[in-house]
Amino acid sequence: QGDKIAANTITGGLLAASGIITSAAQISNAVITSAKIDTAAVTTLKIAGNAVTVPSGVYSSSQVDAGTVSSLTFNVEDVASRWLISGGVTLRCSDLDNVVNLRIDGNTVASWYVNPIMYNSIHSLPISYIIASNYFNTTGNHTVSLYVTGALKVFNRSLVATGIKR
Repeated sequence: QGDKIAANTITGGLLAASGIITSAAQISNAVITSAKIDTAAVTTLKIAGNAVTVPSGVYSSSQVDAGTVSSLTFNVEDVASRWLISGGVTLRCSDLDNVVNLRIDGNTVASWYVNPIMYNSIHSLPISYIIASNYFNTTGNHTVSLYVTGALKVFNRSLVATGIKR
């Protein structure tokens, strides 16, 4: 007789119901198959199977000479995962070849050539590169960097490494 239970009177160890409506609940241990949560306050979150990646990033706006202008170390926990490297760089171009190289662990994997309109002109270059699964032979720390040649100055550079889970 569910419609005959007075409010605040259930004290048993087991309750079987098709649905419970309440304004608040305190549950010490729950098994939930599916949930719709608008707002959550979580003290400790444990997610099975390393299902979430926290992106690593670096940004700098100071002017520097050409060479290694930005470097980011990130941790690869699964060699089968893919990675998205994104960012950008702004160059004050010379009249020489202005080249931006993306390096992973010191090896150039992609190059962008910036053709200046005129000497001392400023160009911004977006960077986007996907690292295929099994590119890395080992787990642990790996470094991605931007190496620039030919430019007079480099500024406003950024790199972000985001793991893409299977």
